[in-house]
Amino acid sequence: MDKVLNIAGMVRLPWEPSGSVKDRNFLRKLVFTIFSEEEPGTGGGKKASRYRYVAEETPAGKVVLIRPAHLKKGFDFVIHLEGWRFKSGKSNPKHEDIAVELKKKLSKLKNEELIQALEWVFKGGEPEEIISKLSIQDAPAEGELPLISILKVLKWMFIEQDIRDWNYSGRKMLMDYLKKEISNS
Repeated sequence: MDKVLNIAGMVRLPWEPSGSVKDRNFLRKLVFTIFSEEEPGTGGGKKASRYRYVAEETPAGKVVLIRPAHLKKGFDFVIHLEGWRFKSGKSNPKHEDIAVELKKKLSKLKNEELIQALEWVFKGGEPEEIISKLSIQDAPAEGELPLISILKVLKWMFIEQDIRDWNYSGRKMLMDYLKKEISNS
């Protein structure tokens, strides 16, 4: 049986993001602490413990983290945006899906504004704060994700990269990929 836990608003940086490893490690440890409270499973199939964490509320739907992930490795999780279907027809976005949604924003936002918003989230900042600071007005067209929804999903993609690839450069590789995609539009 799936256990649903609402953690929306719990995983936030309590200070101005600096992009430092300390900030990223704070978020990583916070997520580890939340996940470490899970009850163990007693076997495969129906005996496995499964968890759904409501991590964020967005205009397009809830950002939900599903555990265990497909590979069942450590604290890994799958990110879903409930109520939304990406190109694959699924609610769990790939990096390419986020790039496509960000490119749609370039008709309304300056490239620099969009990059600045991405960098803020990359450094651990909260999406609402950057949209407010930049005074971004986003009126998504039909079939287009609101920017706040994209940034909230991306926040969790970055955290997920830190959990899976802390000793490597997963977070940076994702950021570099998104910047390249935006710049090539």
